[in-house]
Amino acid sequence: MAAMQAREEEKPDIRATNTGVTAIISPNGRVQAKLPEFVSGALNGKINPRKGKTPFGMLGDLPFLIICLFALIIQAFRPIQRTGVENDVQ
Repeated sequence: MAAMQAREEEKPDIRATNTGVTAIISPNGRVQAKLPEFVSGALNGKINPRKGKTPFGMLGDLPFLIICLFALIIQAFRPIQRTGVENDVQ
């Protein structure tokens, strides 16, 4: 998940955990350096900070949510289509 987040934002990511993976992830989502899980240690590496935001960084999930809401509104106002079979209740 950290690699995808680095790709979405196009910025390096540094992860440090006590019991999980400690890693340096490049802006393209590749792991540059990491420590094994459940091992104490220090990780040295180099990153290049970046400025600015990507479209996803500025808008996030908003465009997707708007499209979903628009689809729900359209579906709510569509007439119900019935099949050709009608039940004859007497």
